[in-house]
Amino acid sequence: AAKQESYTPIEILGLSPRTLNALINGGIGSIEQLSKCTESKLNNLRGFGKKALTEVEAALKTRGLEITKE
Repeated sequence: AAKQESYTPIEILGLSPRTLNALINGGIGSIEQLSKCTESKLNNLRGFGKKALTEVEAALKTRGLEITKE
């Protein structure tokens, strides 16, 4: 059986509602999915701007994670 990929809901990152909505609307619902995203992929999400990116990077950093570098 394939190893179950862990799924940690991004809600626990404590992001602002706006940033959270942009991610969820973009189909990104887990921290694992988020850390696989590149900066350009995130910037292409509707309603996701520079401030949201900074927020996401800071939130991931507290967990020792970061978004994927291009």
